[in-house]
Amino acid sequence: MKKTIFLLLIASVAALSVTGCKSPSLFSNKIQKPAGEMGNAENYPDEVKTAIETIKPMQVGMAVYVDKKTYLIVSYGEKPTAGYKASITSTEKQGDNLIATTALSVPNPGAQAAQVLTYPYVVKAVDGFFKEVFFKGPAGEEFPQVVGLKGKLSSIDRSSNNNIIASSLTTGQNGIKARGIARVFEATVGYEIQDDAGNRLTNGFVNAAAGGPNWGCFELVLNKLPKGAAKLHLFQPSAMDGSKLDLVELKLK
Repeated sequence: MKKTIFLLLIASVAALSVTGCKSPSLFSNKIQKPAGEMGNAENYPDEVKTAIETIKPMQVGMAVYVDKKTYLIVSYGEKPTAGYKASITSTEKQGDNLIATTALSVPNPGAQAAQVLTYPYVVKAVDGFFKEVFFKGPAGEEFPQVVGLKGKLSSIDRSSNNNIIASSLTTGQNGIKARGIARVFEATVGYEIQDDAGNRLTNGFVNAAAGGPNWGCFELVLNKLPKGAAKLHLFQPSAMDGSKLDLVELKLK
C-alpha cells in the first residue's frame, strides 16, 4: 500500500512539472495586438494618431510637429507574425537638423510567434522644432522618409502598393486642390481629369517634394475645371509607355 501511494505521488509531481513547463503562447488562441499599438498611444495628439494609421503598412519615417514638440514616427510595415519590435536607438542634433537612427528587432529563429499580421512602429517625442529631420538605419544607411510634410497627413485613398496616397481633396465652385504623398520616379505625379464616361478632359503633372525611395509631399491646384469633370486620376507615368501606374481615382462630384 505504501509503495502504491509513493508511486501515485511521483506521478502527480511529474504531471505538475510537465504542466508548469508549458508556454502560454503555444497553447493560447488569444489574438495579440499589432506591435506598437500598446503603451500610451491613446495619449498621442490626433495628428500623430492619424499619421500612424496612414503609414503603418509602409516602411518609412516621418516627423510631425505639434505644440512645440517633434514626434518622430518610424514604421516597418506589415509583418507576418508577432515578435517584431521597432525602435529609435538614438537622436542626434546637427545644427538646426535632427538625425534619428532606427532599428527593428526580429523574432528569434525557432521561437514560437503568434501567426497574426503586425505593424511594428515606434513614436518618440523630442522637444523643439527642426529645420529638417533625417532617418537612418542601424548601419547608417538611408531610411525611407516622408519629405516636405506641412500640416496633417491622412489618407482618403491610396494605390494598392502605397506608392501614392491622397491625403485631402477640396472642391470649390470652379476648381480643386488635392494633396498627398508619393514615392515615384523623378518625383513626377501625373494627373488626369475625366468625365463620367471616362473620357479625358485635361491632364498634366506636378512635382512631389522628393522622388523614390522617399515619399514626397505634393499639391495639385486647378483653379478651373473643364465642363463635365467627374473624376481625378493620380498616378505615376510609366517610363516605358506612359501608362498609369499606382493609380488612385477620386470622385469630384
